[in-house]
Amino acid sequence: MRYLNLLAIALLLTLACKGSVEKQSADSQSVTESQSDADTSQRNPNFNYARYTPTTMKDLLVKLDDILEGEQKGIYVSYGNISSKVDLICAGEIRPMDVRKFNVMNITFSSVASMTQLVNLFQHEVLFTEDSSQYWLPVQELIMPNLVSELKQGDKVSLYVYWLGAIIEEGGEYELLFLVNEFWRGPQNK
Repeated sequence: MRYLNLLAIALLLTLACKGSVEKQSADSQSVTESQSDADTSQRNPNFNYARYTPTTMKDLLVKLDDILEGEQKGIYVSYGNISSKVDLICAGEIRPMDVRKFNVMNITFSSVASMTQLVNLFQHEVLFTEDSSQYWLPVQELIMPNLVSELKQGDKVSLYVYWLGAIIEEGGEYELLFLVNEFWRGPQNK
């Protein structure tokens, strides 16, 4: 059963990443201010936006806190499909991906042969905020150039994130690992 869950994760991540790969290979223009959020003509047509449930990071963290309650120290890999659309503020900072997060991703992706190349899709984290909370989120390298060119500090952006798992410390403290598969900065986010 665990192998089937890993295959399901592999399929979901492959489809999400495939959409971003195809976005990069196609000629795309920046989103213009005159477009409405409903107008998806500048969005990636290969990306399944509907699969991502709109929520806030605060609500998502409450949900994940319930899932992780009682888990032991170590790496927790999400076997469910928790894909969310969250609206955050870009803080304008980028850093290399945290080594611990990279290791969790590497372990998860290496467990399925068809996913080993996906680990290279995430090399950097971008800082986003919601209210007073800060989140360093790994962003696909394929969308990083567009994100950097389209966003500046203080911009509101819709992020399409997948929850990969968590690093659980002694005493139940944990660090969540989300992967940013896509972003959208429509007129409502200006």
